[in-house]
Amino acid sequence: MAMNDSISITTRCRSLRTPRKRALALVEFVAHRETQRIGALDILVVDSPEMAEMNQAYLQHSGTTDVISFELSEPGEPIVGQL
Repeated sequence: MAMNDSISITTRCRSLRTPRKRALALVEFVAHRETQRIGALDILVVDSPEMAEMNQAYLQHSGTTDVISFELSEPGEPIVGQL
């Protein structure tokens, strides 16, 4: 299985174009540079109002933020997570 088969990118922000190939290349580059393997990675691109809702719901922080991440893997295992 190619690494990008285990990476999912979903865009729910109509005003922002998400260049899928560039995003996949960036994730693969960072994983390689950090000597990490990716088991499964889900990336969700949302607008500021939805990010603010998620920030409040999951982290109990007010307002928006750039990234919220959830690591679901065990130490030493391939990365499984959500961004």
